Amino acid sequence: MAGKKIPVETVLSARDVNVNATWEKLAQAAQHYHGAISQAQSAFNGFQTLVTGGTVLAAGAGLVGTATKITEIGSAAEKTQQSLAGSFQVYGFAKSYADAIYLADDAVMKFKKDAAALPGTTEDFIRSFDTNSMKQYESGVSSINEAMDRSNKLTAVLLAKGVDSGQIGRDLSQMFGGHAGADVNSFVKLQGQL
Repeated sequence: MAGKKIPVETVLSARDVNVNATWEKLAQAAQHYHGAISQAQSAFNGFQTLVTGGTVLAAGAGLVGTATKITEIGSAAEKTQQSLAGSFQVYGFAKSYADAIYLADDAVMKFKKDAAALPGTTEDFIRSFDTNSMKQYESGVSSINEAMDRSNKLTAVLLAKGVDSGQIGRDLSQMFGGHAGADVNSFVKLQGQL
């Protein structure tokens, strides 16, 4: 097998099958967990009404809602990590999916660090980068860090100018692809600053 080239489609198909199977199992577990949370929430609500008239167990019901939200956030973070890892591997920044996962972990940590220092949230920076990174890779960016730095700095400036991070990602993709004009909102807002 050494020296034999495996088509990218084969690698991606095998990875996608494994990822889909894992997500199906996680979705089933999440549905079961959500059902248990819903039952607990119903029990809290019923008991709260019967025993206390609604004041004592409000904190318990709030904890159930918090646990549900944490589960949703964890699922979104996992999807983000897998999306970034897949891109890193496809564009040759990682030799294996395992290496790509490590790079994705580092990338998420950088997004968090930049979000603490620049205007915007971690989600804003990830959303913009996830959308515009492909055009950066195709235009020959030399490293993931270079692509992230460029994306995060431009995203921070545009967020401060009131542009939504999803729009920023789409606009930066157009700009990095050489297709920006007066119809690209972010390009217009950045004129004179580039």
